[in-house]
Amino acid sequence: MRNRSLGVTIAFLTAISVINVWAQPSTRPLKFDEFSGAPNSTSSPLIERGNRLARWLEKAPKDTSVIIIYYDPRKRTYPTKYGAEWAEYTKGILVNGYKIASERIVIRDGGLRETTTLEYWIVRPTSAAPTATPTFDASEIVYCPEIDLASDGFNFDQSRPLKFSASVKGGDPAAKLTFRWNVSAGRIIDGQGTNSIKVVLTISEAKRVTASVLLDGLSPECDPYRWTATELGRRPFKFAEIHYNYSYFIALLDSMFSTLSTDPRLRGYVIMYGHRSGSKGELDVRLKAAQQYVLFRRFDNTRIDIVSGGYREVPSVELYILPEGVQPPATMPSFDEQFLEPVKTRRAKTPKHM
Repeated sequence: MRNRSLGVTIAFLTAISVINVWAQPSTRPLKFDEFSGAPNSTSSPLIERGNRLARWLEKAPKDTSVIIIYYDPRKRTYPTKYGAEWAEYTKGILVNGYKIASERIVIRDGGLRETTTLEYWIVRPTSAAPTATPTFDASEIVYCPEIDLASDGFNFDQSRPLKFSASVKGGDPAAKLTFRWNVSAGRIIDGQGTNSIKVVLTISEAKRVTASVLLDGLSPECDPYRWTATELGRRPFKFAEIHYNYSYFIALLDSMFSTLSTDPRLRGYVIMYGHRSGSKGELDVRLKAAQQYVLFRRFDNTRIDIVSGGYREVPSVELYILPEGVQPPATMPSFDEQFLEPVKTRRAKTPKHM
């Protein structure tokens, strides 16, 4: 009963504060909120801040509008969440989640700042429009690409060269890049200076080879160095292993699709692990979301298996490439399902489209 009374009191005080804000006609816009995100972050406070804005607007006079000013990041690191995307996402929360009339929402481009930033401004018909405050000119934009390395070591045959390749996504389209490669074993026989090399290992007994590449031609603010290591032989090749993060996970799936498309004899195998404080239902939802993403990308789902591996202390994902005829790896949970310890949390109000 005490919690209920507290909730009623907070709602009443919020309503009173809304009324007080607009008790007198305002000639200036009021800044409701401002927040930024890391240049390459996989999450943002959008849902929390958008819900808070929506709850305020529900109680505000109907002629009250919100102006969302977005700022794009000066450093364009691919893939980057840009301000316009964040602004449209906020509008989706307001319109779809809370039925705020779309004509009460205005989105404006504010220019450039160091990181993606949103400002929420509350205005009335008598209010002046807010002024954008960018901190950089368009001439100061820096483009940094995403650089991924891959190899065919998982399908290695001693009689042919080992291949390493680099894919560059985003970045400055006018940049002229040169690739400087180095390998831990063998000898580069072709491709030095390009995005793909061949390495001979006929006189090497190495079972693992590391290749690194340094890109010349990028902005000094970009990281030009990448490396990857591959084990040689026909065995399950661990493409990646991560703690579960949906955005990072689907990016890895896209990269795996690209690798599988280079050879129809290869298969993908994904093992997903739930976590001790989660539930079986939560793991099932993640499995289904991954399978739906494969269908969404229209990739041949007969060439990739996504399976449950049981449970670990933290949720994780293992992605494997399987050469033709190679059996998938065994799952390795760290405890039995009966020892799950689900945490009971109060469900927050979430927009219907989330």
